[in-house]
Amino acid sequence: MSIEYYNTIMQNAFVLFLLLLWKHLMFDFVFQTEYMLRSKGKYFHVGGINHSLLHIVATYLILIIWNVSSASNYILYGGIHLKGVPISFSSIVLLVLCEFIVHYHTDYFKAKLSIRNNLTPIGDNRKIFWALTGFDQWVHNTTYLCIVWYVIS
Repeated sequence: MSIEYYNTIMQNAFVLFLLLLWKHLMFDFVFQTEYMLRSKGKYFHVGGINHSLLHIVATYLILIIWNVSSASNYILYGGIHLKGVPISFSSIVLLVLCEFIVHYHTDYFKAKLSIRNNLTPIGDNRKIFWALTGFDQWVHNTTYLCIVWYVIS
């Protein structure tokens, strides 16, 4: 395999990861409602479920667009060439289901621990709160890296 091939794979992985990170920023911080935020500590509450569903719908759309662009070697977004091997529809469904399970449970356990230990961003336990928040974000970002790894493999 040539160096150009590996460069293309790395560029594709980078673009896909950035798209997933952008999606995460939008749905974890910009579009998350107070209702969703307050209900995450209640297992299978509709607010927490809706929050995770928004994430996977966005991931699904990103992967479908990615798949179409890979299948047709389409050029999107100012010349970024998204070529590669398309993944199956069942693989996309499996990836978003896994993301739902991981995202929902990560948020649930973070909220549950925060409530149980009275963790707040500015309270006496703020260092624990921020460490837990950092771990929560690390899990989400690792999920996106796993999705990228699966797609480019």
